[in-house]
Amino acid sequence: MSDYLTKRNGFWQFVRRVPLEYAELDPRGIVKHSTKVAVKKDRHGLKAGKIADAMNRELEAYWRGLSEGKAHEASDRYSEARRRFRTLGFGHVETAEPANRPTLEALDREALLDAFDQIGRAAASAGTKLQIAVYGGSALLLASNFRFSTEDVDVSRLEQPLPDWLAAIVSKIARQNNWQEDWFNDGVAFHLSSLADRAADHLEFATFPRDAGPPGLVVSVPSAEYLLALKLKAARVMDPLRGETERIDILNLMRVVGISTVEEAIAVLGRYFPVSAASSEKQRFLLKNMNREGGIDAPKYPR
Repeated sequence: MSDYLTKRNGFWQFVRRVPLEYAELDPRGIVKHSTKVAVKKDRHGLKAGKIADAMNRELEAYWRGLSEGKAHEASDRYSEARRRFRTLGFGHVETAEPANRPTLEALDREALLDAFDQIGRAAASAGTKLQIAVYGGSALLLASNFRFSTEDVDVSRLEQPLPDWLAAIVSKIARQNNWQEDWFNDGVAFHLSSLADRAADHLEFATFPRDAGPPGLVVSVPSAEYLLALKLKAARVMDPLRGETERIDILNLMRVVGISTVEEAIAVLGRYFPVSAASSEKQRFLLKNMNREGGIDAPKYPR
């Protein structure tokens, strides 16, 4: 089995920490990609291991390209490899894309609200109530006026393994919408701040289902300041796939919070992640050199 495989929400996931020699070139810290292989169908990780090995080869080629000053070529190759992994779910990036294999759909706001309605009904039917906070693009998709799609839903830590009722409804929703199987995951929990207050730094967004049925799901979103701090800590502006979206998110959140300078942004980062703020050369460089165009005139998000 590959050295970089781990189990997450019933699926094998590729996880690798960025080596120290590439840390300044790749700010992600830890790279995570789903292999899209269910553990129950590949209990020893043989198929998933082949995919993880292919992912690792592409990742190392990307890092080498960055270190050799070939950022554009490396990013293009890595982006294409990730796109194929995401849409095809296997590790042979040289293989032509089958014409009959559907491309996975992005999540839009109405589809996500409908998915939460279904989870709420399933929770109520199971005699329970699930309370979650959503982060990243999914929080912006729900509560802002400047994000219109996302790839997955990053939520606060979930019970592992997932309760049967939750695993069943999440899988059903994925099939219905042609979403990736791990669209609902708590991978972000590792990156959350222990200094963030559940009440003061989060706002209740809504309860689900939205109809007259008994509520089974309560969804909260982080405050604008906390979400900005999370995005600054991740510093994924140079990510070959998500960099431009991350840049626009940071610009809009800074406007919502009412700040414009590098020092003000680092102060927000330090409120939740003091260690990152104390060694924020990477964030300072990105903020100083980041293109300030592209944000909307009147961004909205809960403060």
